[in-house]
Amino acid sequence: MIFHEPSFWVDLAFVLLVLFIFIKAKPKVKATLDARIATIAQELDEARDLREKASRELAEVLLRDKNADQEVAQIEQQAKEEVAELRREAQINRSFSVKRAQHFATERLEQVSIRWQRHLREALALTTLTASENFLKDALRDSKYQSSLFSRALKKLPRDIV
Repeated sequence: MIFHEPSFWVDLAFVLLVLFIFIKAKPKVKATLDARIATIAQELDEARDLREKASRELAEVLLRDKNADQEVAQIEQQAKEEVAELRREAQINRSFSVKRAQHFATERLEQVSIRWQRHLREALALTTLTASENFLKDALRDSKYQSSLFSRALKKLPRDIV
């Protein structure tokens, strides 16, 4: 007889207690587990959304990085073209400057040459006049030349005056 044994009744009480707790606690446990499942599902959805957003942003960053590389290459090319253009302009400006300086130097040399030629002619004329004056003074001191010059001068005068 099992019903007379105390261990049977302890086991039965334990089973009934567990069954009673299970029946009473089941809805609360189920509600708690369902709430936890819903929270975990929501967190998983948020994590999935964040992962998708991160993937999109990564794709955008990679695209921008690729575009940035292209832009850098384009900027480098433009800079090289601008440098080449500036070099050409500098060479043109330098050649114009050299030509202008040569032209200015040539004009200056011509002006100096003309001034020296004029100075030389004046000096030559002055020397000639001084030599002629000295020759004439010496010649006029001699009486033979004085009478010859005087007679020539008289012949050149108009006849009306004489």
